[in-house]
Amino acid sequence: MSSVFCDINEEHASENVKKVPGAVYLCQTEYMTCGACCGIYNFNYTSRQNFFDRILDRTLKFEKIKRTMDAILEFGDAETKRIESLGDKPFPDFHHCPFAGFMDTLHYKPGCLLHPMSEKNNGVDFRGLSYYGGLACASYFCPTYYNVSPERKLMVRNAVEDSYTYGLVITEDEMINNIFDLIEKKRGKKIFPHEVNDESLIMLEKILKLKIEWPLRSCNRHPANYFFGDAETIRNDLDPEQSEVFNVLKAVKASFSDKKDILDAEKLINKSINDFVDLL
Repeated sequence: MSSVFCDINEEHASENVKKVPGAVYLCQTEYMTCGACCGIYNFNYTSRQNFFDRILDRTLKFEKIKRTMDAILEFGDAETKRIESLGDKPFPDFHHCPFAGFMDTLHYKPGCLLHPMSEKNNGVDFRGLSYYGGLACASYFCPTYYNVSPERKLMVRNAVEDSYTYGLVITEDEMINNIFDLIEKKRGKKIFPHEVNDESLIMLEKILKLKIEWPLRSCNRHPANYFFGDAETIRNDLDPEQSEVFNVLKAVKASFSDKKDILDAEKLINKSINDFVDLL
């Protein structure tokens, strides 16, 4: 990790920031990418390793096919059937793109296998063959772009070190704001990226990883998040008025059997927040 942060004006870091709302580019960083809007998490996998194995297997198979329209479409149909054979998707009406894979040779950064920068595409853009087409892929921005401040986005982007966690966390705009609201309430003032040192950055990542490592989980719940504007209100086990950490608990999909469970969850989150503030 590094405590060296970009300025809010990021034009020197990526020309893509000129095209996005909110002053900070989130879809791709030097070390990570997010494939959440492609539905990359929206299939029935059982563990982080199981997720990587499935996406890696897809990537390796795609590398071997001819780059013709028929071959690509045939691959997509076959991969869609394989995904369906794994069981029900967490969000049945949300697409899982069969061309979401790993773009880099180290198989670390998720991305679009149809992208012109993807290996073996030789600069040809095949994204028009995807379910929604290339224009939709290029024009969509998740709620975090609009709803989270540039400073908070920078801190999240720099705290998380792997793409799997990053894609699941960065789309949780309400959780992110809830965490930083608590931090600033505890601290008594706003926090800025340059104030976060290496030690506190590690603690911030630990807090954000509650999204996928919630220790008080009473049952296994898929970590995928549906963050599109047409999302229906889903019943939660907790009334928002009962807890100041409601949006964190909603994001981690916490489940409670009684009031004690809620108090234990609140205590865990608040302790992590306090530890972070103490390290600043």
